[in-house]
Amino acid sequence: MRLFIVALALVEFGLAVLPKEPCKLDPWLDGKPTNPAAKLRLNSNGVDLANALASENLTNFIKNVRVPDVQIFDITVFNVHVTRFEDAKFYKKLVRPNTVRWGFDKGLLAVNSGFKRKIRNSPSQEWQTVEANVTVSSTAVSMETTTTMYRDGDGRPVTSSTSCTAKMGAPTTEAHGNVGLTSLLEANKVVVINEVERMFQRLICGTTTFSMKDSINRVLKTYPSKVKLGGMNSPFVLDYGLTSNPEVVNKETAIEGTIKGLTYFRYPSAYSFYPPAISEVTGRNGGYMLDFYATDYIINGLLFTAFKENLLKFEATSKTLSQSVGNYLSLSCSTGSVCVGHIFPNVSRANGNSYVKARVRATKSPKATFINGDAYFTAQALMELELVENRKTTKIFSANSTCTFGSLVPKIDKSTLFAMIKIVGMPFSNVTPTKDLDLDDIKNLQSIFISIAEEIVNAVLSIGFPLPLVDRVSLLNPTVKLLPRTLYIGSNLTYSPEF
Repeated sequence: MRLFIVALALVEFGLAVLPKEPCKLDPWLDGKPTNPAAKLRLNSNGVDLANALASENLTNFIKNVRVPDVQIFDITVFNVHVTRFEDAKFYKKLVRPNTVRWGFDKGLLAVNSGFKRKIRNSPSQEWQTVEANVTVSSTAVSMETTTTMYRDGDGRPVTSSTSCTAKMGAPTTEAHGNVGLTSLLEANKVVVINEVERMFQRLICGTTTFSMKDSINRVLKTYPSKVKLGGMNSPFVLDYGLTSNPEVVNKETAIEGTIKGLTYFRYPSAYSFYPPAISEVTGRNGGYMLDFYATDYIINGLLFTAFKENLLKFEATSKTLSQSVGNYLSLSCSTGSVCVGHIFPNVSRANGNSYVKARVRATKSPKATFINGDAYFTAQALMELELVENRKTTKIFSANSTCTFGSLVPKIDKSTLFAMIKIVGMPFSNVTPTKDLDLDDIKNLQSIFISIAEEIVNAVLSIGFPLPLVDRVSLLNPTVKLLPRTLYIGSNLTYSPEF
């Protein structure tokens, strides 16, 4: 809990400071305005999964559908339902730039309908209701719908059905029931077949496609175009909104969406550096359903925004750190141990209510660079130690340092990316005081600040980065790789249906 509170402190510092102008940074990154910060790609096997799910849903819908009663002259058509739907060959075809054609053919379909009418042989007789059942069958039923993918105003993907056709090839009829009514229906079977086929057309291209589109768009609406980093109360927002409409790519086998990846504090702003070109993996065996690429532009934008808002600073005492790290800030320690009281003897003589406070403040926006297999972060910072005694604060040490973080270990848990990192270098400069500190003291102070900084930074990283996934879609056996300027996540997918 203490670590979590310390981590949130990085967010809480400076909340009253609001951005008044666009973020600016020396354009040290070699990107271009046309490059996306990140992109998602649903590969052919991911599209196959979506096709299988849609096919299953449509099959279940057709098998369980009930059609409202229809009146044809004096005959009521009622209890229209599907008694057989099988062997349909579902297919999908991606068409550039942003279209999906989806449907089935060669399906076996049988539709049973009740027919009833009121008759009487003479005006003096009461009306009687006679009934018959007719089954219309087809061994070549087919359907195709064309769906176009767009980006909505919030940067989320959305679909729209632009055309649909449904046919019952080579239909046949079989009637049972009242002899007079069945004879009438047999004599007018073309009318019966046409009416059932119109019902089927309305069913598939009306109710069904609307229901399917509505179901798909309900899922797509959960795409997290704006993500609060650190929880709902965090002022940091990561914009996962699409930069353009989803696009059919890779020789019409995959669907890709490019992502803004802009991080801002409370209100949208921009910086003067641009995303680098995305590095892509090569030589994979089999491939994954989903590829996600994120450039270091995203983390650099986050770091710069946090620096601009004066949030890259923290303070710690022995009570806010873990015991093993907090002991470094103790007023006294056993022989052979390292603590502030051992390095500065005057501190060890302070009264029992005194304590040591460590402060670290970034003096320049940190920079992050992804390379093959690792990520490096460079941060210039001011390190300070203070003795708090009887409500009086006395500075006992200060130094500037250029900290280098590396050995990044990324990990994915559900739909969140976590990481741990180590400090691989923390040289001091402008050390105060200069007297009474030997080389061993400097090394011990470096060890103290390295341990504190690692614990604080990893506590922040433990909050995690939410990944841009829609609801009910989960990653299956994901892998993470660091490429030049790009973090790559490849994963298969699972889908949990809505109940």
